[in-house]
Amino acid sequence: MKVEELSTYGRTFDYMPRKAMIVQMRVMFSALIKKFGLFGTVGFLRKVFKKQKQLKERYSALVNQRFPDVPVISELYLLGAMFLVIADDEGKIKAYEFVRGILQKMGPTSHESIYCLKDLKKVKGDIFTNFCKLNRRLFENANTKDLYGVEEIRDSEDLQYIRVTKCLNVEATATIDCPELARLGCDMDIAGYAPNALGNKVDLDFRRPCTLVNGDKACEFYYYRKGCAPADMRTI
Repeated sequence: MKVEELSTYGRTFDYMPRKAMIVQMRVMFSALIKKFGLFGTVGFLRKVFKKQKQLKERYSALVNQRFPDVPVISELYLLGAMFLVIADDEGKIKAYEFVRGILQKMGPTSHESIYCLKDLKKVKGDIFTNFCKLNRRLFENANTKDLYGVEEIRDSEDLQYIRVTKCLNVEATATIDCPELARLGCDMDIAGYAPNALGNKVDLDFRRPCTLVNGDKACEFYYYRKGCAPADMRTI
């Protein structure tokens, strides 16, 4: 098998396999039941679905115009509704912390699915190099669909550097008037690329010292071969 034969090679970050979505739903319901209890979760979801309907009625025309054929946008309405319902009772900081917790638990499963890890391991050759080939293609596909502004991709033996000047998460969350959720993608990456998630499985050390959502001019992704990342480089 070659990297080019992987099922995700022709896709981009807006696609999530069905198996991963099922796991994500289980993670979400587990977190809700832990927070609200079984009966409390039923009441909470009623409020969420009502808020979700309101968001769609208010923003769907604009969202469909700006982000046509982007599957993950439908999830954004749900996350936005959850965030706003909790924020009404507990404030935006606690609401974000709760939603972030759910996304970070989803991160490892989501990233393994996006990178088709099970099949990636079967590809002949160095797994870090193969990961970088697939990662490059995913970003290039995203750039073609105008989801992210990929300004530069640079590869070497022990590092893949990617500079992004436009982010789907930032623009989409602002479109539904929930800019506080823009950082969710960043937090999900931190969990998904972590050593105990995708990192050790593809010999990767992930670093990202700056992001658009943090007010920087770009998101700079550094995908280092395991053991090659500078000890003092932060990841935000």
